[in-house]
Order: sequence, then structure tokens, then C-alpha cells
Amino acid sequence: GTGVGDQLFAKKDIREIGTRDGDRYQEMLRDKGFSAKHIANHKTLLTVLVELAAKDYPEIPRITYSQLRDAPRGNPKEEYFFTRTEWEKFCATVAKESQDYARQNLTHAEYLELPFGWQRNNIRNWVDFYHLCRLMQYCHLRTQDLSEIKGSDFRIHDDGKGGNVLTITVREPKKNAPSQPIHCMSDDAVRLWQRIRRRMKSEKDYVLFNHLKDDQRRENKCKFNTLKTYLLEVALEKAGLPKTNAYGKSADITSMRHTGFMLELADQKSRGMIKDSTDLIRFAENGLTSKTMVEEVYLSHLDRFEFSAEAVRRSKQSPNEMLLIKRVGDTFT
Repeated sequence: GTGVGDQLFAKKDIREIGTRDGDRYQEMLRDKGFSAKHIANHKTLLTVLVELAAKDYPEIPRITYSQLRDAPRGNPKEEYFFTRTEWEKFCATVAKESQDYARQNLTHAEYLELPFGWQRNNIRNWVDFYHLCRLMQYCHLRTQDLSEIKGSDFRIHDDGKGGNVLTITVREPKKNAPSQPIHCMSDDAVRLWQRIRRRMKSEKDYVLFNHLKDDQRRENKCKFNTLKTYLLEVALEKAGLPKTNAYGKSADITSMRHTGFMLELADQKSRGMIKDSTDLIRFAENGLTSKTMVEEVYLSHLDRFEFSAEAVRRSKQSPNEMLLIKRVGDTFT
């Protein structure tokens, strides 16, 4: 429960309830860690109940509130991030588990020939998981998007400057909510999608773990979620990376989204693309997050987690391992 019954305003005559009591209720929820969205839902429910009751008891006052403030965010330093070095080590480990097939331009027939079976730890699953990791890095997908995206949601188009941009259309979980586009601004994202699309049979297929059917992809503990969590834990162990950080926060798929944001933010800052709050809002909205989240979580970590602009510039002087294009049968040196 919320502990409403223990509050002083709960013991008042309902005819004496006023704005100050509405604010105390709001503050109580905020102090308990409720988000602004959840508090707003509580207020809507109360308003509806009061309106219904007023039909029989007109003397009941309407409850009013002052301006809503969001719940205080936890310490942003507690989030689990991969450093640049850790992230590349992690992705290299995943690629190794796929026997480097994940970094090859496989046809659909070649992809189907990869070892696959009822055991989750198989090469084809590792190929998909590697692509999942890089999609999180380059496109900052939300965890909820991973089980839903299909080939038809991806589109490469001209950026008007002689290059290409990959756009992914993701759907909101609420019924009839509008779809949201995510523009993946790096050439790496375009090349990654071209590689993924080549191994797919049809654009109607799911992009990740297409062998799992609809009813195996949507529940909280469905096979899709347990599979990606299992592969994440195996990869962390094989890479020798900690499963929790110093604050006890566990690594999860969202940690990849955090890391992708960090890398992209550092890259854009190094190229002078982030100059003011307007640029931050644009960056945040494209990633389906908020300016506050970018400021409090990502900007505050740039120096601590080795994502300086100089580090980004140095990394771009040599090819990223993801971009090494190999054919089946080629060997890595």
C-alpha cells in the first residue's frame, strides 16, 4: 500500500479537504519514489472517483493540486555502463562465440546452415545476439523494441548530404499509440542493417531470433527474453566482465542502450553537433528519451567512463571490428 491511511489528511472530514491536502498526497507519493506519470495516474483516478461521488453527495469538494514535480531520480552514477574498452571486449567475445560468423555477410541459406538446435548456446543464436548488441549501440533501441522489430521497420534513405541514414520505426506498447522513428546517424548502422537484411529471408521476418513465434516473444518471462538474458550472462562471464557494478546494479540489455547513448553523445560532441539545449533535446527525442535523462545520466558520465571526444577521434582512425566484412570461409588474422 501507499500508506495513505496513516496520513493526517486521511483522517479529515472530506468536506475539509483542500489544495494543501492534495499537495501532501502528491508529496507522499513522490517521496516513495513514484514517477510523475504514476502520480498523475493516481490523481486522475481520485478525480474520477470524486466526480462519481459528487453525483450523490454534492457537498464533496473537488480535490485540486499545485504544479506536479517529478519524483527525484536515483543517483545517475549507479547505472551500469560498459566502458569503451569493455564494450569492444564484450562484442568481440560474442563474435568469437559465433565463430566470427556474426561479422560475415551471410546469405539466408548460409545462415540457415549454421549449427542450431534446442540448446540456447548455438552459433546461430550468437549471430543474432551480436546483431542485437550492435543495434543497441548504433540505434539505441529500447528493450521492448527488440522482440517486435521486423525487416519492414527498417529503411535506408538519402540524408541529403551525399550519405545514407538508417531509420527504424518502432511501436509504442499502448494500443493506437503512434509509431516512433529512430534515425541511426552513423554509417556503421547502415552497414550493420545491410548485413542483417542479407541473412533474412523476407522483410516480414523478425530481425532477431526469428525462429521464436509470436507467443514466445511478448510475455515478461517469454523465451525471447530468457534467451537474450542467458546469452548476455554467458558473454559477460566469458569476457571476464563483472555482472554488477560497484553500486550493485546488474548488467542487462538496457546497459547496452546506455552505452550506445554514451558513445553517440561523445561522437556528436567531438564533431560539434551538441552545442546547446536545442541540440540536446533533438538528441534525446531521437532516442525516445528526455533531455533530463541525457543531462543527468549520460553527460555526467562522459569523463568517468572513457568516452572523451579525444578517445572517439582516436577510435575513428582505425576501422571498427564490426566493419570488417568477411565472406564465409575467410579467416581473421
